[in-house]
Amino acid sequence: LDKILNGGFGKGELAIILAGTSLGKSWVLCYCGKGALDVGKTVLHYTFELDEYKVGARYDAIISGIPINQIIINKELVRARLLAHSEKTKGTLIIKSYPTKSANITTIRNHINKLNHYGIIPDIIIADYADLMTSRKNYEVKRYELESIYEDLRALGSELQLPILSASQTNRSGMDDEVVTLTSIGESFAKAQVADVIISLSRRYEDKRLNKGKMYIAKNRAG
Repeated sequence: LDKILNGGFGKGELAIILAGTSLGKSWVLCYCGKGALDVGKTVLHYTFELDEYKVGARYDAIISGIPINQIIINKELVRARLLAHSEKTKGTLIIKSYPTKSANITTIRNHINKLNHYGIIPDIIIADYADLMTSRKNYEVKRYELESIYEDLRALGSELQLPILSASQTNRSGMDDEVVTLTSIGESFAKAQVADVIISLSRRYEDKRLNKGKMYIAKNRAG
């Protein structure tokens, strides 16, 4: 991805992982976070669906190499590998959860300001996922609300000069596509217009049988 994206996710960019339900959007976001940790970055991971412990368990599994369903029985090994990774990379991970549809961009800004007060400056923000946030204004039409949320996220990334990663679901027709393109983006096409990078995931029955999947760069403003 770093090679294809001309160096990775850039400062001020909004990147979206696009996929159907239960195809691994949140896992990909965690892998992206782990990639930033590997090079010593401070990762701020917001979750609006899972609780902090479940997201943390995913990072534990990814960093330690221990399958997530075996973490508890291998907790000492997992802890040792996490400590070794932390000492080697000096990366920092902060996970913060908010109930679905309870947080907007002002909530996020206030939390970042609080972290800054303690000397914690994020290098990358992950919002899992933006569709579960709420807008600052009330809209009767959902697509206008979603457009406002994504515009606010991109503006925040531009202001702080860091990349923001999020995820979005495909529409129903995109669930069975062999390759998910921008035409399958759900609810509001404005997401595609606002985002700098869109990476789609797809897994048809045959892919699942072979334990494979497809990742497609649907939009890349930098190359």
